[in-house]
Amino acid sequence: MRVEGFKSQGWLIDNLYQAPTLADKDARPYAGSDISIEDVRIDTFQPTQRYVIDAGVRKQEGLRELVLPYGEDTLCMETGGIDIVDEENAGGRSYAPTYH
Repeated sequence: MRVEGFKSQGWLIDNLYQAPTLADKDARPYAGSDISIEDVRIDTFQPTQRYVIDAGVRKQEGLRELVLPYGEDTLCMETGGIDIVDEENAGGRSYAPTYH
């Protein structure tokens, strides 16, 4: 895998406005929302909000290790996302989650 480029926070927010629901691909529930990216201390979350899935955590750790040499920490990003090219899986692109 390699990092191709960083996306802005504005790009992330614009894409969230366009995100559909699983039940209705034409629904845009966030289209009229007030979305912002805020700093949040992880220790302010309640225990029920601290759920994780092992595979997702392992993927996040791998993405973090990949991106750290480029000056971004995927657990505290200043950008809205990253283009990742996965050369091992047919060159597909995915966007790293942004936590800020």
